[in-house]
Parts: sequence; structure tokens; C-alpha cells
Amino acid sequence: MDSLELSDGSPLCDDFTAAAVVQDTTRLRQLQAVFNSLPEETAELTKETLNSHLLDWSEATEPLSVPEFNAVMVSLANTHAATESQPTPEGYEKYTFTVKPDAAVRVLDQQVVAALATQQRESARSPSTDVQLVATVPQEVEKALSVDVERLDIALRRMLVDASEIVRVANPYFDPDQWIIDDLAALPKRGVETRVLTREMTGESADQRALDAITALVEDLTTDEVQLMSIRDFYETSRSGHQTGAVHAKIISVDDERCYIGSANLTDLNLRGNFEFGVILKGPLVAEVTAVFDAIFSHADPVPV
Repeated sequence: MDSLELSDGSPLCDDFTAAAVVQDTTRLRQLQAVFNSLPEETAELTKETLNSHLLDWSEATEPLSVPEFNAVMVSLANTHAATESQPTPEGYEKYTFTVKPDAAVRVLDQQVVAALATQQRESARSPSTDVQLVATVPQEVEKALSVDVERLDIALRRMLVDASEIVRVANPYFDPDQWIIDDLAALPKRGVETRVLTREMTGESADQRALDAITALVEDLTTDEVQLMSIRDFYETSRSGHQTGAVHAKIISVDDERCYIGSANLTDLNLRGNFEFGVILKGPLVAEVTAVFDAIFSHADPVPV
């Protein structure tokens, strides 16, 4: 995938999370009005300050929801129009961002175009399952690709940002300090039920990095939020200690509407360095994927959280 530019020299976006989540082009234009009104070359913004400006400086009557704010800031951060200046374990919606208003306006222009194109495409689509290719490839290979394959890390983050009801994750291995841990931990804070199916969390076979990752998932959750986080362990051995069954699938299913199936463990190496390949499904087939997940999840051992 070559690095492309618009006719005015602006870089072409490779992240359209804002368009995918916000979808309403009027709302995207209202956000543009906010960034156009910022007088500085850079501005420090939180969800609260951006919503205050949105209601004061545009025709918007409703503040951004958490998924909308997260989606907009993910797109701006991934296109270098914003940086995460003050992260916090409380979740992406609590971060402080340093934003370049001029760059943000240009990015939102492209998000509007993407939202319009998506609306037109979906209006003509039959109710069949849509399949999108996603991959992790070395940067030098990515630049040379001529086919439509989206970056895996961007696609997965977009799915999690857009979740509103339930997320199911099957994954053998996690990195405790990987960004996806923060994104998963933020889900119960938004009222999203979260089910994680992994392995080697209990007994003599317990893996310390897996335990550290699960601890990071739940350590900042309130008592009520913990009730929305269910973690189960599928790792079985024979009497002699040989493995007879375990989680090996890599799946993320969101709201029974979309799911990722692929080769990548949710670790930094797999999401940024290795060659990994997968698909994101949207349509009737997702229900069958979640049915299989739920069957294995019910069979697996609960992990106390």
C-alpha cells in the first residue's frame, strides 16, 4: 500500500474509525467546526473539553458518546493529527490529547467522504456476510501491497471502540502492557459485557504473563464493573500431564454483529511485527461464530476475578 496524498499535499488517511463509528456526516462536520474554531496551533483536549466546545461552537445538541469520542481520537492519533499526551488506566475516554486543529480538519474531511461512501455501499448491499481482509505485515511490505488489506491493529481497535453491548474474545496469549489490555479493560467501564476465553490461568500450569495480563484487565474495575467481566480458562491435560485440549483460536466478536477470526495472538509482536492474516466478518455468519464461542466458553473453567 503506497503512501498517497491528496491534491493539496495532505496525506491520505489509512484509519477511518471515526467514519465507521460516528457515521453521521453532520456530526463529523460539527466536529470540524470545533477544530476550525481553535485558535492555537496545538490544543490540549479531553472528552469533557471537546464536548463543551462542540455544544458551544457548533449546532450540535448532544455531546459525543464515549464510543464516538474514542473513535474520533483513534482516527486523529493514527493519522498524526493528535497524540496521547496524558494516558490513564481509567480508559481511552479519560486520556488528554494534544491535537493539531488544522490537521484534524483535514482528517475529518476524509472521514466525511468515507462515511458517505459507506452509506452508499451498504444501501446497495444484500444481507449476505461481508468479509474484510486484515493483516500484520512488515512496513516495507505494506508499502508495496496493491490489494485492499487493512492493518490488523487498526481494525481490531476500531471494533472494540465501537462495542456497545457485548464483546467476546478468544485468545491464547496476552502481553500485560499491550494496548489491547487497556481497550478491553475499558469495556466494562462503558457497560459492555466482556467475555475472555484464554488458557493456563489456573493450577500448576498457570502462566505468569497471562496472570499479569488478566490482573491488568480487572485491577481498576469497580465491583459493579467486575460483574461485566467474565474470564474462563480452557486448558486440559491428561493424568500424565500432557495437553489434551486448549484455546488456540483467535477471535474477537462485537455485539453479535462483527467478528475477527485470524492467526494473530493479541500480543505486540503479532499485532505489529509478525506476518499475521485474518478476516473480519459482518453479517449472518457472525451468529454461528458466537454460538461456537459460547459453547466452548460454557465448557471452560471460570477464573476468579
